[in-house]
Amino acid sequence: MLDKNDETKIAGVCALTYYEEDYHHLYEGAWLTDLDYMVMHRVALKKEYAHQGYGDLIFKSFIDVAKSKGYLSLRIDTHEGNQIMRHLIIKNGFKYCGRVILPPNKDRMVFEKVI
Repeated sequence: MLDKNDETKIAGVCALTYYEEDYHHLYEGAWLTDLDYMVMHRVALKKEYAHQGYGDLIFKSFIDVAKSKGYLSLRIDTHEGNQIMRHLIIKNGFKYCGRVILPPNKDRMVFEKVI
């Protein structure tokens, strides 16, 4: 994600994948769909860009990429203590679906959005 006012500066980044092996088994809850999905990972935003709408732009870009690739389901995880990310996830229309364990032994909350 580039700075809206200076496209030579990077404001934030994230990675997108088409599948997450560790999402195969939820130990609590259930996914909303069985559709093929994209996953958003490693969301990071520089502190100087906080509270300026960049987090929402990252999510909007994620949704736009998924739609352009023909995906109708999006998934994301975060740890329970990451209140900022949980707020962004829910604000952008994702629904809580349960929990997974990511290697090596990381408990994560998982969310899905059907687009």
